[in-house]
Parts: sequence; C-alpha cells; structure tokens
Amino acid sequence: MMKLRQSATPEKVTVIINQTGNAYEAGLLEAWNPIKAYWEEPSEENRKNLRMLLAFETTCSQYYARHSDISPQQNQL
Repeated sequence: MMKLRQSATPEKVTVIINQTGNAYEAGLLEAWNPIKAYWEEPSEENRKNLRMLLAFETTCSQYYARHSDISPQQNQL
C-alpha cells in the first residue's frame, strides 16, 4: 500500500499519477459490473458476488492476461 505524505510545499505539486485505478466511469468496463452493483446496493447478495474477485486464481489471472512473459510458476516465489 502506498502512502502519501503531505508536501512541505504543496504549491509545487502539479500532478498525482495513479496507475492502479480508473478516474473516469468510461474506464470501468464490463468486468466492473459486480462492483458497480455493490456500490449501488450493498446487499449481502451483491457482496457474495464480489468474493470471486478475492480468489488467488482471479488475482493471478489478472497478471497473466497482461504479462505474457510471466509463467504461472512465478506466483509461488
């Protein structure tokens, strides 16, 4: 987890780059539908639909889809 420090000279900060998240709704593609449903209605059913996102296999597949140079065996290092 990255933590931000308060700058001693905040007037010099002109931009913050966040490479791990979408800052606009158009970037939330179909894969975000279960999350958006939970945002709209935080029911137990919608919470259950998010559990698969926390599975080890789901996390690994996100990396393998983007990085073809990583072998599945490397997740055990």
